[in-house]
Amino acid sequence: MSKFLVLLLVCGALISGCEQSDVIEFKAVVDAGSELAEDQFSCDILFYRAVSKKSGKLLGVKDSFKVSSKKKNKYLRAAIDINNPQLDKTHQIHLGWIRPDGREMFRKFGEVTMTKTDDGYTTNIVWVKAEDLHYSKVEDPIVTEKPTFRLDTKLNIAPEKERDPGTYAMRVYWNREFLYEKSVELVVPEEYMPKEED
Repeated sequence: MSKFLVLLLVCGALISGCEQSDVIEFKAVVDAGSELAEDQFSCDILFYRAVSKKSGKLLGVKDSFKVSSKKKNKYLRAAIDINNPQLDKTHQIHLGWIRPDGREMFRKFGEVTMTKTDDGYTTNIVWVKAEDLHYSKVEDPIVTEKPTFRLDTKLNIAPEKERDPGTYAMRVYWNREFLYEKSVELVVPEEYMPKEED
């Protein structure tokens, strides 16, 4: 799709509301199916099983997962990559797991700040709770060569949780505005399906 059409989409969004310009531009590019510029603010989501202890790479990256009694398969994990956020500003980020029926299961709240350093970029993350104003969990700073950072969250899909099969999703909000969503399929073998009451 042409850059002109992307520009029209951006302008239309600006006229219709008061969203952040970087969020508008990212969503317009995604909706148009165009390529992102290297320095453009963006978000991506990967679903995976585990992280390699040797290389740090994500293992079992895919968009469909099967419930299993194996301990290593207890969690469905999501990696959320944020690229090129505005520097020296504290941003709010919310990560929400969505059920097959569209309802939100739970949401993880955080505040992130990225600064430019001599060696690259440093991102500081503080997790907070909406229901507890005194709670805060400070993560170790993330140091990267490029202006990007990754957040992780997980969903327990062990058989005893009796999760419904179907399409789940990870939804990301940036400064209280919807940013991006990606779906993932959860396959539940018949032996682990929730038992119906007589």
